[in-house]
Amino acid sequence: MLAKEKFVFFQGTWTLERTTNGFGKMQGTASFFPFSDQLPALLYREEGTFLTPQANLFDFYKEYIYFFNHEQIEVYFASGETKQDLFLSLTASPKDDSATGTHLCEKDLYLATYRFLDNDTFTLHYDVKGPKKDLKIETYFKRDPLS
Repeated sequence: MLAKEKFVFFQGTWTLERTTNGFGKMQGTASFFPFSDQLPALLYREEGTFLTPQANLFDFYKEYIYFFNHEQIEVYFASGETKQDLFLSLTASPKDDSATGTHLCEKDLYLATYRFLDNDTFTLHYDVKGPKKDLKIETYFKRDPLS
């Protein structure tokens, strides 16, 4: 899939399941909706519950704005509907159905890999390395059949 096809692929509502080594599990929904009539952009919002290994339960949410820019997808932090700093520039692989990007957060490096498994499923894997972090974050997305 080309970057533009991947961008269109994201639109809609998804269920999500996330595991983070040693920190717990998350379940919820993720939605990609048009952000602007004039720009090829999607507002991403995820929300749900986070269960820690100690059985504590918390609500969570996070927002990003996805922009299609030539042959890349740029992912920005968002505050409400306000675009903040660049988080990732995703480049589609010409070899398989994946896209990758990196983010340096101070001295911690986030390596992101999106894998597009079929028309209704994708995964997002973060490998986070640095003096403050050593994490593997796995998220499984399944398209909501009603979206």
